[in-house]
Amino acid sequence: MVIEIFVVLLLITVQNNLSGWQDITGEDLFTEHTNIDGQDSISNKMFDIDSLNCRFVGNWQTECALALAYDSLRHLCFLGSGCNIYILDVTNPSSQLRVLTKICTGDFIYHLLYQNGHLYVAARDAGIEIWDVKDPLSPQKLATYNTPGCAYSVFVSGAYAFVADDYAGIRIVDISNPSSPYEVGYYDTPGYAYDVYVCDSYMYAIDWNGRLWIINIAKPSTPYEVSNYTTSDYAEAVCVSGVYAFVANCCAGIKIIDISNPSLPYEVGYYDTPGSAYDIHISGSYAFVADEFGGVRIIDIADPSTPYEVSYYDTPGLCYDVYVDSVIYVADGDKGLQIYYGPTLEPSELTMNYEYDKAIKIIPKPANLYFAIRTTNTAQNSTLFLYDITGRLIKKEKVKDSISISLSDVQSGVYFIKINNRMLKDKLVVVK
Repeated sequence: MVIEIFVVLLLITVQNNLSGWQDITGEDLFTEHTNIDGQDSISNKMFDIDSLNCRFVGNWQTECALALAYDSLRHLCFLGSGCNIYILDVTNPSSQLRVLTKICTGDFIYHLLYQNGHLYVAARDAGIEIWDVKDPLSPQKLATYNTPGCAYSVFVSGAYAFVADDYAGIRIVDISNPSSPYEVGYYDTPGYAYDVYVCDSYMYAIDWNGRLWIINIAKPSTPYEVSNYTTSDYAEAVCVSGVYAFVANCCAGIKIIDISNPSLPYEVGYYDTPGSAYDIHISGSYAFVADEFGGVRIIDIADPSTPYEVSYYDTPGLCYDVYVDSVIYVADGDKGLQIYYGPTLEPSELTMNYEYDKAIKIIPKPANLYFAIRTTNTAQNSTLFLYDITGRLIKKEKVKDSISISLSDVQSGVYFIKINNRMLKDKLVVVK
């Protein structure tokens, strides 16, 4: 019987000599892209010296890029740059990106949300704008709703838009007719409201005082506080996945709050990023953090009590917003849109649909100089292959009923193991 094993190896070292992708030649150091005004802009394909398991794919140069949204069906990226929104075709992110058109808004863009053919814009003093972008070549402005404060973020759930409106708290706007929005309720947070997320009948709002507010919105006209939780620094962004709220907590990194009982939220874990956590996006068991001067950081949150970093890329600008689909999209300040591959996103033979085998055991945990595979199902003379994150073969070993593999010659990083056509999807932490 032939078995294939596919194991993720995460090697962590206390040394700071990690080197990432360095496969870009000097001739390929700069590539030219053309912006909407027909001017050439330089795309800086930097050597990925300060990166880990993250690879540059492409970019588009502009200034003041703070926000982005993504349409996964049409592969369109909406990039907020100052008071402009650029609609880009990113079907092939590694080639020259194509700008379809530009939208001009009433004020500086702090947040974008795409949903069902509509683009919702938080435009500071101009409130929120609603655009019909079903035809990306000819977007149509449907309405502006001028909130009483400064619109920094917008979240849409059902027939309502929830706006983080700075000193005016959270405004709840009926958008059932997107051409005629009107306010139906509000919640006045004591601090300046900066971001909001809605899940079921609860609204999760954060303010600059570092407080997470849990608000019951079963009746949008009369929202009321259920509880609140104070974090250790300014709060910049919040998102919810499962029973956890993830807070981008500025210089304190990310906080993970258990909200299984909305009346009694409590912190279960945190990860202190090196920069200033400005935004956060959850995809699967990973948190992708826009860490401002710390670039984009990728945190494993499979166990929320012990999150740890598995990948990062020190972006050339200031990383303000991040979205993840098949690649990582970053709004990188004066370096515009940056696009990367990260763990689980790299296209290779390793993304094939393998069967799982729960009988396979990996020991020890954590490992140091070796790891071992033990299973009663492994046939003699099978071959084990060790790959890096790009799918490059690192080594191969013959497999019997059990096998011990040395890690002494393996560099720090994420690795995969397979033996023919079955896999074990475990993560192994190797501490050196």
